Amino acid sequence: MVFFIRVAANVRGGNRNIRLRFSSHPTLCELACATESYFMTAVPQGQSSFQLDAMMLFDEFALRWVELYSAAQLSTDCQVYAFAKRGMGRPVQDRPPRPEMSRRSVRADREVIPPPGKTVACIASLKDGTSLFSFSLDATEDGVLTDIGESAADEEDACRCRRCAPITGSLDALGRHNARHGDRIRTVFDALDAQQKGYLLFTDLKRAVDAQRRVFINYSAKTLMALADQDEDGRVSYKEWASFAVSHPAVVDAFFDAFAQLSRRRAPGGSRAHAPQASWSSLTTCPLSMEAYERSRAVLTHEEARLAADAVRLKALRDAWEKSGVGRRKRRGTTTESTRQSWRVHSVLLY
Repeated sequence: MVFFIRVAANVRGGNRNIRLRFSSHPTLCELACATESYFMTAVPQGQSSFQLDAMMLFDEFALRWVELYSAAQLSTDCQVYAFAKRGMGRPVQDRPPRPEMSRRSVRADREVIPPPGKTVACIASLKDGTSLFSFSLDATEDGVLTDIGESAADEEDACRCRRCAPITGSLDALGRHNARHGDRIRTVFDALDAQQKGYLLFTDLKRAVDAQRRVFINYSAKTLMALADQDEDGRVSYKEWASFAVSHPAVVDAFFDAFAQLSRRRAPGGSRAHAPQASWSSLTTCPLSMEAYERSRAVLTHEEARLAADAVRLKALRDAWEKSGVGRRKRRGTTTESTRQSWRVHSVLLY
């Protein structure tokens, strides 16, 4: 799952913005490091470097700025305002402007932060905090051009940003990480497939979700099945499960943590080929501790569930729209009855 985060800050006496691209869900530390690394190059000569003081997030549902205190608040396309510590030479505004306006006016112009001039792709930061930026994408890729007055400065910032942190790291460590990640995906699939059918059914997912209802607060077996069953044949193959696991890593982590205690009971040094396979029938008698439930993964799973549920609800709305014939009548001509029927379909499915 790719995360695009638009970040704005008060630099050079005005608001400058950038869009950061993360290949996975970033932590607040990674977001803060990426923000400081970019805006540090945008600070004029003679002033102290950009040091992050606080960040606020624009809530798309409440239509207001809120405090950013957890990485679970970040969605796949969100807006963040960064505040620099005082003492940079120019006064930095305390908070982003929050004019009192109606919901209708805010919905009409949702671009609270101006469109970014360029997109900077970020990679996971190392332990020493280096190797954050991988490359800078051109502004024309997203169809958004910078202002003429700042094009030269933005290009200069992009060049310095490309040089500030080269890609480093061990390929062996990356290979070990990928191997562990693939092993977790396979282990979770085998645990869900207790009958060793070679595929997953709706009943398998429902049994898993019901057994760990405290973790999967907002996830339902229907949502999981709709997201994982790509060809809609009523079963989830391992290939489909691997594709789903890459897009929803928090779900796999929550499943894996559910039988982590069972895996620790295996004899040390034992062969994995002869190790007992975990199943959800045995997991129901070995619940997780309270500390495991309160991990951040559970919060992240709750956030992903809200986004996934919206996608499933939208798909159901489109299907009901076509089956009811409202969409065909709307194409032929709008009538009062068709409008009422469309609103009834919308109300039943969304509320």
